Amino acid sequence: MNEAKVKKYRNLGVISYLSIIGLFITITLNKDKNDYVNFHIRQSLGTQCILILAIICLLVNALLALIVYFLFVILWVFGLVAALQMSSKPIPLLGEKFQELFSKMV
Repeated sequence: MNEAKVKKYRNLGVISYLSIIGLFITITLNKDKNDYVNFHIRQSLGTQCILILAIICLLVNALLALIVYFLFVILWVFGLVAALQMSSKPIPLLGEKFQELFSKMV
């Protein structure tokens, strides 16, 4: 994808990481089905699932929940930085899996 198109959609990529509400806003505003935005929506959706997993783990074990939450924060930062740099680099460990898993949805 050329750099001019990526610059045009950069803000949507960044907004998708800001919260679950930002994710839904991005999905709604991505009427063009831009590949760059879809990539970051899938990455953000995956990190939000990890956050939900951390909340569920809190019911079982606080230490486990803390570990999963730190994983969420690290992966979230990687995704946000990639969106800010206008890159389509998947987040470490799980980025490729998120692309496969959520490709049918977005």
